[in-house]
Amino acid sequence: MSSRLAVPFLVTNMGCELVFIVDHRLRDLPESTVPLKKRDEILDDIIRAVFNDALMENVFAEQQLYSMETFRKLLFAMAQSPSMRISQENFDKLFRIMCM
Repeated sequence: MSSRLAVPFLVTNMGCELVFIVDHRLRDLPESTVPLKKRDEILDDIIRAVFNDALMENVFAEQQLYSMETFRKLLFAMAQSPSMRISQENFDKLFRIMCM
């Protein structure tokens, strides 16, 4: 049996990694490509997805650790926002960076 806080810790940690990496990548783009307002919208959408009340309630429920595939699906859903869509191929690259 795993610790009841392992899933919340991992989901929060990986969600914050997602925010950090996307923020870093957006900062590297010229403003003409992605305006500052759009960058803020993208990050706001991802942060809201990571700390969504319904998700957090589910994550804090006592349960076994998620499988790697379940984590991938959850994080892929977090990365999708009304302001930004990410392809499966690009998400796979992003996920590898997040796991380093």
